[in-house]
Amino acid sequence: MAIIYEQTPGALIATPGRTVNSFESGIIRVDRTYVCATSSAANYRDVLVLGGVAPDNDAYPTLDGLYIHPTPNEVERGDGFTEFRVSSYGRLTTSSPDILINVRNHNQELFINNTGSIKYSVYEPSGTITLRYDQVLNFESLNLPNDILMPFNLRLFETTSADYTFSSIVELGKPFSANNLFYAELQRASDQLYSIRSSIDSTRNSLIQTYTATFTSPTAPDRVVSFWVYLPEVTITSQNVFGAFSEVKFNSIRDNGGYARES
Repeated sequence: MAIIYEQTPGALIATPGRTVNSFESGIIRVDRTYVCATSSAANYRDVLVLGGVAPDNDAYPTLDGLYIHPTPNEVERGDGFTEFRVSSYGRLTTSSPDILINVRNHNQELFINNTGSIKYSVYEPSGTITLRYDQVLNFESLNLPNDILMPFNLRLFETTSADYTFSSIVELGKPFSANNLFYAELQRASDQLYSIRSSIDSTRNSLIQTYTATFTSPTAPDRVVSFWVYLPEVTITSQNVFGAFSEVKFNSIRDNGGYARES
């Protein structure tokens, strides 16, 4: 059946049949055909280009726009009209919709009085995320929920006869970089003073978060322990580029943070 186009002369018209495909990574592809008078086709070749914004401002259901990839196909139909067959990509989320978690266990000896050690577990996340062209994969861009970052299964091992039970944990301040000179010097001085070697590597650019955990005992005063925990160090395992967006698979590690001491 013939289609009659009644619109502004020379306009680029979206035809019926918009197709939307979503993928597990959160990336989305939209396919649509646009038509214009062949005499006006040259006006749109400079607009419908690789990396350009998809026409007609219809970015639904994406989070931050649709961008053309690959270069559209142009077909002159021979009836006075030219078709542009356009694929464009966007994303539905800024976080990973399919996070997997590995559990890693750590142990830190206590500074100063050396009356025990603190043991804890952390999650090492992996998964797939869709990033925009102006983003890089790092801890911040993962937008990880706090329950994945927080240490868990905390235990205080005593050299005395007191029996302690974990009570609570809180964050102290903002994450800092392991190569921050102030903290590196603090760590160096602590190692010298207490002759305990920490696993902190001050040459790394990794982020560290300080936590304070409280342990209680029915027969002894509470013990409050502050300790450092590495936030996930992220590594790309594979990457597929779709114009302005990349589908990135990643994994991570979380080394022992060191520097456990009683507050």
